Amino acid sequence: MRTVQLPLDLQFRPAYGRDDFLVTGSNKDAVAMIDAWPASWGGFPALTIFGPAGSGKSHLAAVWANKTNALNLSPADFTQIRTEDIISQKRHVALERLDLLTGDDALEQKLFHLYNAMNAGKYSLLLTSHIAPAKLDFSLRDLSSRLRASSAVEIRQPDDDLFCYVLAKQLHDQGFIVPDKVAKYAVERMERAWPVMDALVVLLAKHATAEKKGITLPLVRAALLEMEQTHQ
Repeated sequence: MRTVQLPLDLQFRPAYGRDDFLVTGSNKDAVAMIDAWPASWGGFPALTIFGPAGSGKSHLAAVWANKTNALNLSPADFTQIRTEDIISQKRHVALERLDLLTGDDALEQKLFHLYNAMNAGKYSLLLTSHIAPAKLDFSLRDLSSRLRASSAVEIRQPDDDLFCYVLAKQLHDQGFIVPDKVAKYAVERMERAWPVMDALVVLLAKHATAEKKGITLPLVRAALLEMEQTHQ
């Protein structure tokens, strides 16, 4: 059997344009809220998009941030930057992982201050979360009441169309074209979970690069078998 040298792990920048986002039944409500901003937010300064990991929340947040010239903050960014420095930029804000910021008194006070400043300045605050605001354990009652009253929209568990699209898109971002029938073959035979798909994408990209081949049915079949054997 011929052995091949697997390439070193490479970092790829994903594409986050609106045209890169596939609208399906699982995410159409969230997409509508982004496309129709600000009218769709019901007069509230904040909107929370919530749903499972990998469902497209960050993609939509990036689309909205690009559309509105918003400041896009990770949880780490938010913990390190002063609220006054955020407010002084006089921009809309997209803030990731609300669910990681709740339960901490200092962070909730900081977020409460930011919410009020956004409201007073007529700016918008887009939040993402793995958990619905109504189910989060807030320590600050005033913050809880504001975010639970604000608009929230769910991205539901993805359907096969979305899995196929994300699989093809992730590989496309790394320079590989995936025929529809190949993506469908992979999704129909893999466990429907984002971490599983991510692992499959990594494996396919490594082998396709090492063997200088495209993403083919035999390559997908071999990768799925390899993953199955790994977890036995």
